[in-house]
Amino acid sequence: MKQINNVLCVFTRILGGETFSKILENHINAQDYSKVTYLDYDAAIYKKYRPPFYFRFSDVLQSAWRINKKYKDTISDAREYDAVFFQAYDLTLPFLSLIKKKYIVLSLDSTPMTALRHNLKARSVLPYSHFNAFCTHVLNILLYKRIFKHIDVFLARTELVQNSLINDYGISESKILVTYLPVESLQGDMSRKSSPRLNLLFAGNDWKRKGGQFLLDVFNDACAEVAHLTIVSTDQSVKSLPKRRGITFINGLPNAELMSTMAQSDVFLFPSWRDELGLVLCEAVAQGIAVFARESGAQGEFVHDDINGRLFEFASTVDEWREAILSLAMDENRLEMYKQNSLKLATQKLAPSRFSEQLKHVLPTPALNVSPSQIQSA
Repeated sequence: MKQINNVLCVFTRILGGETFSKILENHINAQDYSKVTYLDYDAAIYKKYRPPFYFRFSDVLQSAWRINKKYKDTISDAREYDAVFFQAYDLTLPFLSLIKKKYIVLSLDSTPMTALRHNLKARSVLPYSHFNAFCTHVLNILLYKRIFKHIDVFLARTELVQNSLINDYGISESKILVTYLPVESLQGDMSRKSSPRLNLLFAGNDWKRKGGQFLLDVFNDACAEVAHLTIVSTDQSVKSLPKRRGITFINGLPNAELMSTMAQSDVFLFPSWRDELGLVLCEAVAQGIAVFARESGAQGEFVHDDINGRLFEFASTVDEWREAILSLAMDENRLEMYKQNSLKLATQKLAPSRFSEQLKHVLPTPALNVSPSQIQSA
């Protein structure tokens, strides 16, 4: 492979993508590339570029159209770039011809097929049109499978993504690296129980998708006798909720304060109906607290049932969650075991040093260029 000097980064700066893109940016900027250009899919792109009517039926098509317009307005000559780093598969759609010619790194927290499966699974709670499902199938056959065959390195956020790349797209395992999401605020010690009551925490700004109402149904007067629930959300619907016994509502927190609140909690509740792998769930595990989660994506890679918390089936009921909360409130030894195991899991998978070492072996630099076949040894 030829030497890499100039790099184009096509990154998403929306929601959880912003966190991972910043982490990637820090590592890329630490390399000795002669030139690094960032083409960001951000909030401003929605105001500046309005797609034609026939693109508005699909979020994926809108994203592809917008990033392509920004690319044409921003990049004068793509020939000067030796490599392109993409974050998120939908941002690759307009660039098949470019991808065929360059060294390509693709970071992704889902594949079109995992996203499709999870959307269909959750459609009884969260609307998902037949058109979107059909559109994903068509794009998958016509473009995504062709694009993925030309990717040199995949930075898969989870094993679920890795398995999909192998089984759905025929990608060699040697081209895939499971990175997870490094957490800078990794605790050195597990969270200690700070009150006789069980301190429960929910944090999520998309109230419906994250299962906020489900959680309110779970937390009844019996729970309020033995536990306290803190709900952190900026969702407008939360502001109008009536006061409830045993529940504190907080209208959003800066990340540092949220981490502090987590460290003082006992259990993080993640009843999300649709998440590939919630960033906030990883942060909770990294704080050394127990986690209760719904199996809606790759949650099982960080919540091991009755090891560091409870992993409930997708169709789990209010009664099952309530019973688990009441039971854990009476079993301090089990709670301590859950917390210790969360911290062990976070240390193994989420340490920033692990992530840095992985990227050191797979991101090409002017001094050391690595072929895809060397990824497995990383």
